[in-house]
Amino acid sequence: MADIPWHDVFSDTRNEQNKIIANSREKTSIFLYLMTREGDYGYNIARQFADAYSREIWKGTKSLNIQHASKINSILKSMRNDGLLLTLGEKKELYPFYSYRPVPEDSKPARVYYCINPDVILYPNKLAIIKEERNEYIRGLQKVDTPVENSDIKKSKPVIENIPAFGSKRRKILRNPISDLELYWNYWDFLGESKHPETSRWMPELRWNYLQYLSTLRLIERSAISTDKIIKYIDEIPELDYLTVLVTAQFFADEILQVYKNIPLIQHIRSAKSSGHVVLELDQTELKMIMGQNKVFSSFKGLEKVCSHVFIEFNPNPDAALIIHPEDVLPFRTLMDTNIVQEVKRARSIKKDNL
Repeated sequence: MADIPWHDVFSDTRNEQNKIIANSREKTSIFLYLMTREGDYGYNIARQFADAYSREIWKGTKSLNIQHASKINSILKSMRNDGLLLTLGEKKELYPFYSYRPVPEDSKPARVYYCINPDVILYPNKLAIIKEERNEYIRGLQKVDTPVENSDIKKSKPVIENIPAFGSKRRKILRNPISDLELYWNYWDFLGESKHPETSRWMPELRWNYLQYLSTLRLIERSAISTDKIIKYIDEIPELDYLTVLVTAQFFADEILQVYKNIPLIQHIRSAKSSGHVVLELDQTELKMIMGQNKVFSSFKGLEKVCSHVFIEFNPNPDAALIIHPEDVLPFRTLMDTNIVQEVKRARSIKKDNL
């Protein structure tokens, strides 16, 4: 199994003539921009950066090519070939349990919408499972069935379909296609080094953290952060590389948690307004101060709306009221801590070897 650090994938990409067709700063800038978008196409990305450049929101040092539509498409294709990006169609196939905003399909020329590959953030190395290994993982997982009392269910069905009360929107494991990282995590979580099936364990419970990781990324993508905010954020970063991507994901998660922590105050103010009571000036001042601490996520109302869209797919009772909990983002935040530490250790190890 190939095990390439994503840091290396973010380095300069050269063609056969050894000419750089996508440098590290360009690739990182585009990836960070797309982290806050469900998907976007080359011409529009170039237009947004060109407009920001003309208004001096973005200086674009060493990344000026991304404001030119003629050049950005080759960069986007290169990033997709490297596994950093997916097309929107590919992402819908890999993660069919999410809802997606419709995009124009009759444009001429046809637009290719690109979005981030979640694996880049969720795991420090690029996995490429060979066919034989993939088949071994799938065969192993197929042996993991539902609890014994449901053993009379036909075993020819995919495992996830055999689990009671688990609807098609929430079906996840063993569908086709499935990302290499997801397959790898599922296999080792359920079977471990012993490779012995444990028929009494339920996959959905064990993989809930993975769904929380993905959902946190969806919150970031769907939160409608303004273009000016994210481009200005990118422009202010002194170093653009893979570590920057991980730190940014951690930073965004922290800001989401900052909003969540203040739900009681926000709900108190909302309740007072709806009941016709006067909102204390002290409460309003405190709320403005709290929201002002966030650099990117500064709208609870917008984030709350996005949360309802993201988590509705995992709610077994669609008629029940959804409650947004800060702990939904905590597993992702913990994962980012781990990945950042691992990336820093890797970078230090390389630096030490070069001394």
